[in-house]
Amino acid sequence: MIVSRNIFFNIIRYSIGILVTIACIYYVQKQEDILPILSEFHVELLFPVCFFIMLHLISLYLLWKRLIKGLASIKPQERQVLHSFFGGRTMGFISPGHTGELFKGLFFSRGQRLEATGLSLINSGYGLLIRLVLGICASIYFIYRVSSLITLFRYITISLVFILIIGMIVYKYRKKIFNKLSFSSILIRQLFDLQSYISNHFKNNSSLFVIKNVTISIAANLFSLIAFMFLLKGFSISVDYIDGLMAYEASYLVMSLLPFTPAGIGMREGARVFFFTLIGSSSAAVLCASFLMTLFNIILPAIIGMWSINYFVKEASK
Repeated sequence: MIVSRNIFFNIIRYSIGILVTIACIYYVQKQEDILPILSEFHVELLFPVCFFIMLHLISLYLLWKRLIKGLASIKPQERQVLHSFFGGRTMGFISPGHTGELFKGLFFSRGQRLEATGLSLINSGYGLLIRLVLGICASIYFIYRVSSLITLFRYITISLVFILIIGMIVYKYRKKIFNKLSFSSILIRQLFDLQSYISNHFKNNSSLFVIKNVTISIAANLFSLIAFMFLLKGFSISVDYIDGLMAYEASYLVMSLLPFTPAGIGMREGARVFFFTLIGSSSAAVLCASFLMTLFNIILPAIIGMWSINYFVKEASK
């Protein structure tokens, strides 16, 4: 029953992602023809794109490896860390908003999975922290650059109404929510264990260790930004570096705050088209660049991760 329900929700999420993508393509196509712009791409720029995406993935892997070998009581093999990383990329591709990457702990033995899952939460927390800080800065940048006070007031009002509705729903069904949590005592204990891993991470580790991890996370973020800028150059789009950084981070923040579709399908493309057109970029070029970025940065690593999923299935069957 639970499995069929998860399949049903995944079908809905994929459907939403596909519909948002189709709507985005239709919107852009009405403004300018996409195919001629796609055919004008300078293929030679794929080399620096792939190079910086590789640096992006290597940075993320180094961060994950540092957390596993520096904090965990488990002593994993290099192959096990590599499989958990790429397997997490695959799980992230089929889950809403990359949350599947939290299942990296599945690639460890049963006694180590809870601790490894706690470390995957810490790993994702670093990336989320960077996206939130840079995304908020980017949002403020665009508010002062392109928005009027009336538009800002409208967005704030919509946000407050949305929060109020969520609060009323939670308050109305608080007893049912409490009862469900009470019946799920095992789940509650696991959540508290995961929370303790995160809090202990900042209490029991030196500031230098945390600063190095933050630096690696920032580098990974910037490498993906540079790769996307090269993709835009491939379509003969030159963007000011500050404007490009702000547009990229703002769209990244939107995708993180709206994790409805698997791997952010549709949400990512729509957000990038919106913010990059605000700084004068061609919507068709941005859309094509976003599709290529998704292919190289998300789909290809997820395909490689199928090998890691196969490894996990074999290990679990032993």
